[in-house]
Amino acid sequence: MLLLFAQLAFLGIVLMFLREPNHFIFNFTNLAHWAMPIGVVALDWVSWNTFKQKVGDMTEEQDIIERVNVLQGAYIILWVMVQAGTFLLLTFSIVEENDYFILLAVAQILFYITLRPRLFNFSEQL
Repeated sequence: MLLLFAQLAFLGIVLMFLREPNHFIFNFTNLAHWAMPIGVVALDWVSWNTFKQKVGDMTEEQDIIERVNVLQGAYIILWVMVQAGTFLLLTFSIVEENDYFILLAVAQILFYITLRPRLFNFSEQL
């Protein structure tokens, strides 16, 4: 929950204090406009596959405490990597002065919200 508040606080700082009125521009010839979203999606993909691998490596022989620790560590890695992509997009929106990256960061925050553990899935993952 703290990571979500940090993302929203940084988004609020970017929107309120650190920018001038900007435009929403996607320039097809600018490599950064292609590379940043592809890089962030790749980071999300790597984090999701790392999460699935860590959860998949749990065995039935492990006791419940070990499995909870593995699951907690997998979620932390997933959340941190997704949040790193969001902060990268927000920082790049300041540098480029382009609202295109803010829209992508908001999409990242919505993706981050969907990653919370669910009670019913938690028992299945253990």
